[in-house]
Amino acid sequence: MNPPVLLEGISDELAAAAERQAVHRARVRRHGRVATFAVTGALGLGGAAAVAETIWAPQLGDDRRGHPTASGSAPPAAQLAVLGVLRRPANSADHGAQSTYALGLMDPSLVGIRTDYVRLVGTQSDGEGFVLVPVAAYGRPDGTGSKPDAVCLFSRDTDGGGLGCFTTAEVLAGEAVMESYTSVPGAPGVPGEASPSNGPVRVRGGLDLTDGRVFGLVPDGVASVRVTNDVGAVTAAVAGNFFQAAIPSGTANPGGRVEPGDQPTVEWLDSSGGEVAQAARPATPSS
Repeated sequence: MNPPVLLEGISDELAAAAERQAVHRARVRRHGRVATFAVTGALGLGGAAAVAETIWAPQLGDDRRGHPTASGSAPPAAQLAVLGVLRRPANSADHGAQSTYALGLMDPSLVGIRTDYVRLVGTQSDGEGFVLVPVAAYGRPDGTGSKPDAVCLFSRDTDGGGLGCFTTAEVLAGEAVMESYTSVPGAPGVPGEASPSNGPVRVRGGLDLTDGRVFGLVPDGVASVRVTNDVGAVTAAVAGNFFQAAIPSGTANPGGRVEPGDQPTVEWLDSSGGEVAQAARPATPSS
């Protein structure tokens, strides 16, 4: 399959990323940190203290980047049929702080956020979340097109987070895959390249990178994934259509710079360890 896709743009919040430790590589772009909050609505009768219903109405976006719209619609049947995480009822974690934070960083390129179907699909070692945000449509920042009925995967980090949006067809084709790395301040660089005040850096986006992780979405029926590169292979379990795994790194230079051979491929495995075939990408985009 194709290697994981990388970040197309980096926000102004990453101008000092070499000093701030975290760099995420995602399919779409960066979303910088802002203050967010959740709003709940209580319906009462005649001023009674009893609450008839509580509605989750999180803040979407902010006044700087804009506010995307919300939608009460359900994902299409084809999407629900292959992503069991969307079929299960929402729980308190799905409507908790991690999801609220993610939704506060969204912008109007996400059209019709299906808030009832937002799901917390995983957490990182530091407790930061991976949040699945289904939308009626996603408009690409470069204006070249849009993705109807996309599922967007948000990965939180110290600078805000990274976002990747995928159609159902891309999930089925094994293309809903993202990467993240950590920058290394002051690491040895390549002679002749520009160096920030805290030391020379290089590789992607002008940063020296280490501690790679790969994560993404898979359809129902995939129990685990095998992540392989020129260094080795690791296997990671799938839960709620989501996986994450450390990208194998060389034992001679553990945590060293990212090189071309470090780029991982992701294979799908069933519950018995057999390989699951990925769907062919259709010529005509679909959800």
